[in-house]
Amino acid sequence: MSHLSILPTVLTDLDGLAAALEAEGYSVSRNSTVATLASGVLSVDLLASRHGRPCLAWRRPAPEQPLELITDLQRQVWSAATQVRLRKILRRYALIQALNSVDDRVVVSVD
Repeated sequence: MSHLSILPTVLTDLDGLAAALEAEGYSVSRNSTVATLASGVLSVDLLASRHGRPCLAWRRPAPEQPLELITDLQRQVWSAATQVRLRKILRRYALIQALNSVDDRVVVSVD
């Protein structure tokens, strides 16, 4: 990545995002860095790679804030295929969040 764009998101769960990415076939690295033209490197909380190439990254700008998506928009070209992949990741993330919410509400009673 070189010409990085930082986009705000509503995502908050780094573990859920990592699980969604892995389920969609991405390799996930935590506490990583991405190369930039200006500053050299940028620290990220999660780096998603496909076929050995980093393509999407996320970081939390401050505690208790949603994650930011970091990507090279010029390289990604935001083609229809890229948009479809990102939609699939976000749907998977939402499904994981919903299932986790249900699991948290299940009360087991032993009589």
